[in-house]
Amino acid sequence: MNKHITASIIAAACFTQSGCTIISHFVQKKKTDDAAAADAADKKDLEATVAKKDLAKLKKGCAGTPETGKKGDWCRGYQDVFTANATDMQCDTAWNEYNGAKDDIGLTQPMTEAMALSLAECEKWDVYFSEFVPMIGTPGIRPMDDRLEKAFLTQTTSGGNMEPAVGSAVLAHLLGLQREKKAAGTCDDYLAASETYADNSTYVAILVEKECKDAVPLFEKGLLSDDGYVRAKSCTGLAKVGEEKHIKPLQSLAWTDKFEGSNYSMPVRESCRDAFGKLETRLSM
Repeated sequence: MNKHITASIIAAACFTQSGCTIISHFVQKKKTDDAAAADAADKKDLEATVAKKDLAKLKKGCAGTPETGKKGDWCRGYQDVFTANATDMQCDTAWNEYNGAKDDIGLTQPMTEAMALSLAECEKWDVYFSEFVPMIGTPGIRPMDDRLEKAFLTQTTSGGNMEPAVGSAVLAHLLGLQREKKAAGTCDDYLAASETYADNSTYVAILVEKECKDAVPLFEKGLLSDDGYVRAKSCTGLAKVGEEKHIKPLQSLAWTDKFEGSNYSMPVRESCRDAFGKLETRLSM
């Protein structure tokens, strides 16, 4: 129908209020129907794209158009597909996708954990330790319990690169595993890392938890550490595996150590006082 004729019909109909209402309703209904059809087509296209695991198309769909703006359902589709398939992708491909999604799409915790697991499958430990364990509580540690421990022990005894802060964060997690009786590493495994971590209080705490008898020389050395918490943990270790010759050094620190912890506490004095009492009791039994 000629647009001029259509306009004339609408204008004629609008001479009455009821006619104008009917025309407005018709126009609005058509807009609604067109939008619903477009949404249905978009949803069908999204489902097919997810089924094909087409990350490139999902990323493009997420960006949307100037008219639609960013499309959250396509972004979520990308996040879900990446999470489900990261460990099946080539490590470099997954890593590039992950980094590309940081700004364009946004990362979720499941995506981060999936990326960490992908790196573990490829044994790309340098990237894993530098990117996913920069601080305690970073997503990606928890799913890695067994492999994380093995990787940490391998990394620290084979000359692998690990920043001190990263190593400390991993050790804190492994101490938690040890306390939960979920750590698989043996005393020998951990003692092999002593060259790197002998003066780290969390590392010493792990040896204490494991009651490593061969750690006695480390505990003895730890009593002389500049780190007050290493001295405190070493006292506790000697209470469990020490000998009679250690009673006097423990007593001495219990009365003379000057290290102050938080809230005016004296952790070395407290630990050593408790330790020599327990050591005396253990040796007398």
